[in-house]
Amino acid sequence: MRRGTYRQQVIDFIKTKILAGELKAGERVKEEYIAAEIGFSHIPIREALLVLSRDGLLHFEDNKGASVIKPSVEEILADYAICGVMEGYIVGTSLPLFTKNDFLKIEAVLDKMAEFQKQPLDLNRLSELDFKFHDLLISTCDNQFLVSFARKNQAKFVHHFFLPFWEDTFCADNLFDRHLKIYEAIKTKDPVAVETAHRDHYLECARRTAKYTRLLYNGGFASI
Repeated sequence: MRRGTYRQQVIDFIKTKILAGELKAGERVKEEYIAAEIGFSHIPIREALLVLSRDGLLHFEDNKGASVIKPSVEEILADYAICGVMEGYIVGTSLPLFTKNDFLKIEAVLDKMAEFQKQPLDLNRLSELDFKFHDLLISTCDNQFLVSFARKNQAKFVHHFFLPFWEDTFCADNLFDRHLKIYEAIKTKDPVAVETAHRDHYLECARRTAKYTRLLYNGGFASI
């Protein structure tokens, strides 16, 4: 097996542990623990830790190792706000480029979201469907620099903190309904409606994530 494949398995392993709440914000990610759990050498493990550090999910320090990031409430709100504005702009300016096939692909993901709601909660599947939906929207843009920049700056790390609380913050129907609102805005072909729908979508995620971040960090809720 190629080293890159081992590295990806380690990345998936760590992300799963974070989603499951077994690795919490600020907690150290010990190479020895990972090696014992999955039986890999330290080389692909260190490579995976560096990749996750570049992606913003881990904080890596020389001589100290890696730990799960502990973003402040302000960082979470800013990250979601930036992603909402950026994605809304990309999709809004790309509306003339949407094809029938693009709409069919988006509708297929929405159908899977509707089906997902009938099944027991699977956070990995939830994350996969959410990422697929948003990635389809920005992939219509013909400015590949913007697309690449958006993919690198999507709120991946805060999603990993938010997803474990998804069942407490949104009811089962919300996955489909919240993304359907964005799709309906796109079908109007109105850039303003599209940008507004995206901002509202990300702002709601930000508000709920910030609420639970305060709970985690301070041991109680605070009004926002």
